[in-house]
This record gives sequence, structure tokens and C-alpha cells, in this order.
Amino acid sequence: METPPVDLKPNQPSNTTATLLITAAVFFGLGFVLAFLIFGTKEDGASNSDVQAAVQGTFTALTPPPTLPPTRVPTELTYTDHNPRLGDDSAPIKIVEFSDYQCPYCSRFHATTLEPLLDHYGDLVQFVYREYPIIGGQSSAEAGAAALCASEQGLYWEYVELVWANQLSDNRASISSELLTSFAEQAELDMEAYNTCLESEAGMNYVLLDYQAGIDLSIQATPTFFIEGERVSGAYPLDYFMDVIDAQLVRKGIAPPART
Repeated sequence: METPPVDLKPNQPSNTTATLLITAAVFFGLGFVLAFLIFGTKEDGASNSDVQAAVQGTFTALTPPPTLPPTRVPTELTYTDHNPRLGDDSAPIKIVEFSDYQCPYCSRFHATTLEPLLDHYGDLVQFVYREYPIIGGQSSAEAGAAALCASEQGLYWEYVELVWANQLSDNRASISSELLTSFAEQAELDMEAYNTCLESEAGMNYVLLDYQAGIDLSIQATPTFFIEGERVSGAYPLDYFMDVIDAQLVRKGIAPPART
């Protein structure tokens, strides 16, 4: 079943006049609050902290609530052709992860959840990885660029296995060009092609494309997943992901595999 398109733009006020009236009323009320605090029944008047608290409370009331990201988006908007993936393109369920190699919750998902999830569902799911370097910033982006250069040689998963292992190690090393080069050598990449890819910034360009896509999808934390377009934010236990995937399979008329 196709997921209906979702408007990803923040909601705009529909009545400017009403907004201005509400704002004026709040500030009018603030005047009475401040007058009472400063000239009220206390002989010594209000303390500075009382006044500041009243003002802060008013501005908090005026601050609009953050626009919540949509819970569902069209599946085709959640991934692109350059993204590394595990599983067949014809799989009925696509799991797309936006992640950062220096995010501990992302590391936990890759260490404890991804493999049993893929083992359980087999050909029913395809897993897609996207770069969203919001934790480690530039160093995470550089790790993503290196990993995508490894992907050009068909060795993405072998490469990132080393990146995740370093993240989980008791002797974790800071991400640097030297460390990333050592991973490339351990994954037995063609080092000339790897270095050429890095110098051309082909990998970094893909990282930036993923990062912009994450912003467009209002992603606020890592890991964030889209399971057939349904947003799941956080490294939940295996059973939680299974519940979401099973519901998606049932919606498509497919019987979920039995759990052991």
C-alpha cells in the first residue's frame, strides 16, 4: 500500500490578527504581574529574581511549541541510489537508518540488533544506511566519506565493521585520517583508488547529500530509522523493531515470520 505524501514544511500561522491579539494580551497581563511584584503589598517590593522569573515565564508562554516531524513519509524520500544496503531491492520492507559513527546508541544498534533483525526476516527486509554526522561533526563526516569510498569498491560493510568495533572498544581511538587509512588497509581496499576517491571528495559529496536529506526530513537525533516510511527515533530493543516490521508486513498482506 502506498504511503500518502506528507507535507514536510513547518505549519504556518493561519490567522496573523489572532496571533497579534494573543501577544498583546499576554504582554498586557505581564504589566499587571510586574506592577504587583514591584509595587505590591511587600514593603520592600519584589526581588530582582521575582521580576526575572515573571518575565521569563511570559516569554516561555509566547514561545511557540516546536514543529513535530511527521511520523510517516513516502518511502522513496528516505533513501537514494548511492546509499549502502543489505538485502534485495525487491524486499517488501525497507529499513533506512540515518546514523553517526560516533553515536553510542547507533553503535549499540549495530552491535546488538541489526544482525538478528536481518537473520529473522531474511529476504523480507532490506537495510539501507545513510550518513548523518551530527554527533562527531567533521570527523564523523570524514569517516562517512571514507566508508563511501570503500563502498565504491564493494567493501563498505567490511570497512564500517572496523569503524563500529573501534567505537565499542575499551581502547577507542579518535577518528583521524591515519586511523581511517588503517581501516582501509585492514579491509584490503585498493589504496590508490581509495585515496583518489578521497581526494576527489566524491565520498564527502555523498555525505553532504545524506546530511541535507536528514535536515529535509526533520531528523533531530541519531539513530533515526524509517521503516517503510514510518519514523522510529532511537536504538530500541529488537522486539520493538520486530513489532513495527510485523505491522508493516501485515499491512501488505504478508504473514510475519514466527518468533522463536
